[in-house]
Amino acid sequence: MESCKIIIPAVCITEKGECIINRTEIKGNKINETMGILCKYGDIVVKDSKIHSHLAGGIHILSNKNNTVKIANSRIINNKHVGM
Repeated sequence: MESCKIIIPAVCITEKGECIINRTEIKGNKINETMGILCKYGDIVVKDSKIHSHLAGGIHILSNKNNTVKIANSRIINNKHVGM
């Protein structure tokens, strides 16, 4: 039996969804394959926050020109594979 790799997002925003993250810490761990934020065709604002220590990346965003994506005054550090 093959093992299945499951990546767990701490925050997930789907199509037409909206999310505002303000003064928040999103921390991964060294056991589970986690990512901080997954945003797929939604609107997201990250302000004055810290996203760190995720094994599958800090922030993954897939958007189009109609989506609002703003990241300000935030620390995206110590994430593997990708920061943002």
